[in-house]
Order: sequence, then C-alpha cells, then structure tokens
Amino acid sequence: MTYDDPTAADAAYGTVWKAWQAQVPGRPALSLGEIGDRNDAVMGESVSMVKGAKSVLIQARVGSAIMLTIGESGADVRMDPALLKKLATVFAERAGQVQDSEQPSSAPAS
Repeated sequence: MTYDDPTAADAAYGTVWKAWQAQVPGRPALSLGEIGDRNDAVMGESVSMVKGAKSVLIQARVGSAIMLTIGESGADVRMDPALLKKLATVFAERAGQVQDSEQPSSAPAS
C-alpha cells in the first residue's frame, strides 16, 4: 500500500496492522529485528484452521509504503520465520531504493 508521504503511511500503520494481524489466530509476536522504518510480525495458526498448519505475517513500512509478507505452511511442513524475514527485508530494501530514485538492485539488466 502506498501513501502520499511517510507521515501518512506512519499514521495508517497501526490501523493496517490491526486489520491484518487478525488473520493469524493464536498470534504471539515475533521479533525479527530491523526491517524498514517500522515493522511487526506474528506467527500462529493458519486461517485455514487445518490442525497444525501455521501462518507468519510480517508488516513493514518503508517511507510512504506499507508492505505485507505472508507465509503459510501445512501441518507437516516446518514454518521458518527467518525465510520470510529475508523476503520482507529484500522487499523493504527495494522499496527504499525506489523511493530514493535509485534503480532497484533486483531489476533485470538492460
């Protein structure tokens, strides 16, 4: 989600987080360190409600953008929040590059 400026994105951050974190039942907070200007993460049951299925949700704000990274796993699949942290970090870095008028480092070669 993009906003007119970082102040507007920061003002919306809490409302967006409150709405999305409700999608992860039984959601203890995860501490994933620094991702973007602000971030939150939770891990809990999958909204599929299949016994043993897990979800990880990460929300990060970079400047005027709020990004969500969501991962789901089946009951017999191990969910590693570190993988989603890596993805969320890459997304945050690329968003920062774009907002700084730089070519995103993941862009294809011309």
